[in-house]
Amino acid sequence: MWAQARAIVVGSAGRTVETPVTANPVFVDGAQYHGFIRAVDARGMAVWTRRLDGGRELHVRAVASLGTDLVIAGEARAGDARAYTGWVARVSSDGDPRWRLDALGAPGVTGLSAVAVRGDGAVVAGGTQRAKAWLVAVDAQGALAWAHEVAGLDEVTGLIAAGDGVVVTGIAGRTTTTAGTSRVIALDAAGAIRWTTAAPETGHGELYAIAPLAGGGVAVGQAPGPGGRDGAWIVHFDAGGAIRSSQVVPAAGATGSDAARAVTATADGGFVVAGESFDLLRGRRGQAWRFDGAGKLLWRQAYGDGEALVRGVAATPDGGALIVGASQAPGTPLRPWIFEIDPAGAARWTVR
Repeated sequence: MWAQARAIVVGSAGRTVETPVTANPVFVDGAQYHGFIRAVDARGMAVWTRRLDGGRELHVRAVASLGTDLVIAGEARAGDARAYTGWVARVSSDGDPRWRLDALGAPGVTGLSAVAVRGDGAVVAGGTQRAKAWLVAVDAQGALAWAHEVAGLDEVTGLIAAGDGVVVTGIAGRTTTTAGTSRVIALDAAGAIRWTTAAPETGHGELYAIAPLAGGGVAVGQAPGPGGRDGAWIVHFDAGGAIRSSQVVPAAGATGSDAARAVTATADGGFVVAGESFDLLRGRRGQAWRFDGAGKLLWRQAYGDGEALVRGVAATPDGGALIVGASQAPGTPLRPWIFEIDPAGAARWTVR
């Protein structure tokens, strides 16, 4: 059984981690993949787990808080073995369903990988619909408000609320052999573009996540550094889309590369970035970087042994962070991984 945790949110109802699970090659209820959302306690142990698939293949990709409730999004099998559509759902703090919208978008390579809640309670989710970036907006009661593509992008990778609208990160031009290029785009309440900014980078670079900061935000991803090896890419932008700074943190290893996969703002105005480092000798490990409000790197730390993936991060009230992903010891399946770090980056506990 393979599994990984892909996102985490710390809300007023506590800590909730969503874990899409792959049961392969065992089939359950005729489906191969099952989506779960799981609440965990202060030590990462499961309080409750809710299965979301309803007897069919379903992937959970993103989670956000809506008051004490949660909103989640992803993609589900649309009948054909190669066709998927998006879905969005709202659940209570106990994981009980309030509403769910299925079959969003045209069947195909379609799904939702990011979600945010605007100030008016509307839910906006983003992803891709047949190789075009795509957003859907749903009101707090579960009624679809609008859905349309986002010009200039092939995929929405990150999403935050900004006033009555949203700001997204996305990728265009990716091929099987070449990374894509990235943009940061703001949209109003109706989904019309307010501004769009091409993110600067050295060569091609991809932004995977975004977080709000005072007066703007920060987007993170992966791009080649001065030496040609990929490092964690950190882009600051202001509320009008102007790039304040762009830096590629050099990879830690002598032979490897780094990628930033998730980011969360901290109460002191700084932010924590989570991702992975890959080295030919040590393999793939979890990695975290801590920055102050000016974008200065305060520390970096590696975590885990064996193969590891990191996909989500959420700040804790004391300035630490919860990080989720997956880890795999030699000869064992890929398993969900959640751990907490203190404000200095020391691991407090780990659950696999």
